[in-house]
Amino acid sequence: MKTLLSTIGLLIITSLSYAQDAGDIIWEFQGPEDHCVCVSSFSDVDGDGYPDVVGIWGNSAYQGDHNLFCLSGPGDNGVPEVLWSAGPQGGASSSGGYGDQCLARYDDIDGDDIDEIILGTAWGGRCAFLINGVNGETRWVYDTYDNPPSGWCYSVEMIGDLDNDQLPDILAGFGSDADAAVALSGNSGSVIWSFGANDAVFSVSSIRTINYDPYPEAIIGCGDLYDDRVVCVNGGSSGNGDVIWEFSTEESVWDVEGFVDVDNDGLQDILAGSWSELVYCLSATDGDEIWSQSVNENVMEVKSGGDQDGDGIPEVLVASWANAVFSLDGATGMIYWVTPVGTHQGGDVWTLDNCPDVNGDGIDDVIAGSFDENVYMMSGSDGEILWQRPVGNRLKSVRAAGDLNGDGKCDVIAGTQYLYSGGGGRMFAISGGTATSIDDPKPSRPVEFSLHGNYPNPFNSSTNINFTLTYGGKVNLSIYNLAGQEVTVLHDGFLPEGVHSIRWNANDMPSGVYYVNLNHRGKTLTGKMTLVK
Repeated sequence: MKTLLSTIGLLIITSLSYAQDAGDIIWEFQGPEDHCVCVSSFSDVDGDGYPDVVGIWGNSAYQGDHNLFCLSGPGDNGVPEVLWSAGPQGGASSSGGYGDQCLARYDDIDGDDIDEIILGTAWGGRCAFLINGVNGETRWVYDTYDNPPSGWCYSVEMIGDLDNDQLPDILAGFGSDADAAVALSGNSGSVIWSFGANDAVFSVSSIRTINYDPYPEAIIGCGDLYDDRVVCVNGGSSGNGDVIWEFSTEESVWDVEGFVDVDNDGLQDILAGSWSELVYCLSATDGDEIWSQSVNENVMEVKSGGDQDGDGIPEVLVASWANAVFSLDGATGMIYWVTPVGTHQGGDVWTLDNCPDVNGDGIDDVIAGSFDENVYMMSGSDGEILWQRPVGNRLKSVRAAGDLNGDGKCDVIAGTQYLYSGGGGRMFAISGGTATSIDDPKPSRPVEFSLHGNYPNPFNSSTNINFTLTYGGKVNLSIYNLAGQEVTVLHDGFLPEGVHSIRWNANDMPSGVYYVNLNHRGKTLTGKMTLVK
């Protein structure tokens, strides 16, 4: 089903072929409002073999119009086809979103091989939605006006099955006056539990269970004036969310993320970025600080990067108001590299993403969007700027998009806001790497996950296997011996998107070489491990 646009959005046509060099614009799209606040790669909705993309627009001045768009990934000579558009209805004015965490993918719920979409709205909307990925229709809505007090929905994320109905559920974080994190049924949107904060909830994430029940835990980032904390809430709660631990940050927490097992206790640890200028790595066990690192300005986003030093622990990427992107050692927080960006109109970096290797050095690279109106591709190894693309307005959201133009490299999508230059609210697709021969381009799926290896390796009795999922879904993690025989299955079930660390206790196994197989969405990655006793 495709929706006619009428006057909702205008296409800006650029005459391009598929032979783009790195940083060239593949296409751009003018949306209906001033701010394209969040973009995401998506399923292949139109069946052309290439990933498509979605974006949400938001501004209090435009209420009730279509603000959620699904666009063809490759486009056609600079023009992305609108596969569908929607204006999800809810709240006082059905308005759009706010922030780089208000849009997320959700597993295919009806077997059509197309994922669904989780959406949080702000302004007069103040809702959380589950959206049908095929046509943009609303599956359900959680409306804070019907569950007062109402509040902007800043952050949404898929979590594991909390209500035992065999479907993943959803976390949503709300600001004033709701000031809550809510766990919602993926099937119906009904409330499983609600955690009441003392002020806005800016970010929600999840980690695997720490109390050994079947349910993942929720990680909540609070902020504004009266509540500067990271809170771990028992995912198995009902009614009110039970606090397992909390950690004070002294300033607002704008982003929290699940991380790998840094302190070697067998549990997935946590990253948090605070407006106290600090990035924290916290123990999942009790919230104690493993390390912290100052980046000299407000932290907007923290994400797992590539394993730069080969220790099996991904590095940590940081977007901040310091007019720079940082890479921190995931094990210690030490600064590996800092890449300054321009200071035009501030140069704040609000958004970044990990990007599968485009420069061929074997390390994942980094995409960043700055208020200096440029999208940057940086080397994950040393922060060198591989290319930059001016887009005419401040950047609110950037993401790795998969291969959109058939050149075998990961491409980039970006969303801008209106400020001084006019014509804001655009979404861009940008070539990620130098084009190869594309006389007969082959469809390419997005890179959906990466295996960072295990730490330690070689190991004596136990080791942590670290990996990243770009999308949530079913994961099988199994160990094989040199004869190709399956030794054990470490995990076979749902995991949310993000970084993960699973421990293998090999006390009862003989010394030798073993292989780990990570299977997700029909693809398998393999790593080699050495057990020495």
